[in-house]
This record gives sequence, structure tokens and C-alpha cells, in this order.
Amino acid sequence: MLVEEFRTLVVTQLLAQMPEKAAAIEALKSDDDLLGSGLIDSYALVELCLAVEARTGATIDISELEPEQFGSIAALYRVVSASNSTNGGRRLYSGSGAQ
Repeated sequence: MLVEEFRTLVVTQLLAQMPEKAAAIEALKSDDDLLGSGLIDSYALVELCLAVEARTGATIDISELEPEQFGSIAALYRVVSASNSTNGGRRLYSGSGAQ
């Protein structure tokens, strides 16, 4: 999976969580600061991580991450990619919800 495919996954999830912020979410770039921009709060980040885990099969241990490791879509992608490399090479995202 490429970071732009992962961006699509994240944007789709954020739109489902916060449809009232659609314009800002759709304008997100992969390196935009999600928390620092005020777009999402820590609760929304946890929801996002849970959804990403469910869709990708990755394990994201938020308690062991530094803010810069999940502050942007690209940073979260690196965390998920690292998890993928340690969980037997499961495919990150199929686009259809299947794994």
C-alpha cells in the first residue's frame, strides 16, 4: 500500500467520524499535522487508530508512541507499515475491507 492509498483510508474514516469537518478533512495532505492543526483531538485519534487497526490488521500501541509518530497521515502510515512488517506480512489495505 502506498501512503496515498492509506491517506484515502484515513480520510474516509475521518469523514465518517466528523462529517461536519468535511472540507478540512478532504483537503488534508499526508504530512499535515492532525492534532496540532486542531482537526482532531485525542479521542478522535484513538477512534481513528482503532479503525485503521480493524481495516489493516496492524497493531498500534498508542501508549508507546510519541506524538510525532502519529501526528500526520504519513507518520501513522509508517507506524502501520512497521507493524505490518512484524505481523507476518499481512496486507495493509485492500480497499474493500477484506484482508
